[in-house]
Amino acid sequence: MIENISLVTGASGFIASHVAQQLLENGGGDRVHATVRSTKNRKKIKYLLDMQERWPGKLTLFEADLLVAGPFEAPMKGCSVVYHIASPFFIENKIRAGQKEVVEPALKGTQHVLDAVQKCETVKLVVLTSSVAAIFGDNADVLEMKNKTPSTST
Repeated sequence: MIENISLVTGASGFIASHVAQQLLENGGGDRVHATVRSTKNRKKIKYLLDMQERWPGKLTLFEADLLVAGPFEAPMKGCSVVYHIASPFFIENKIRAGQKEVVEPALKGTQHVLDAVQKCETVKLVVLTSSVAAIFGDNADVLEMKNKTPSTST
């Protein structure tokens, strides 16, 4: 029997940590590999450490820097699905140059993840995500955003 392993990048973040939790709770995989920038700050990854206690042997944490080529290969080994959620996001600092500080590192990180996917024969599906950080920032001049979601009536 082939083991089903999912990789969740950026697992110390709000969305990615909840994706990892949902995978563990709802049987989205036998195991979850999760990347974080660092495992040294235990307070920042406490939620993940608690999940490791709740699901022993089901969640493995890996350190991976988005801006460095190569660190996603080890956590991706044996995975069938990759949820790429990691992205630079700075809420406490004012972003002066969105393209340079956020967009370019996010693109570089995504490229590093996709490069690792190319080398990993077990990956069958890649899910790329985005966040409000992609459209919101100090340079945004949007005063109002109209909902363009088509409505359906039943």
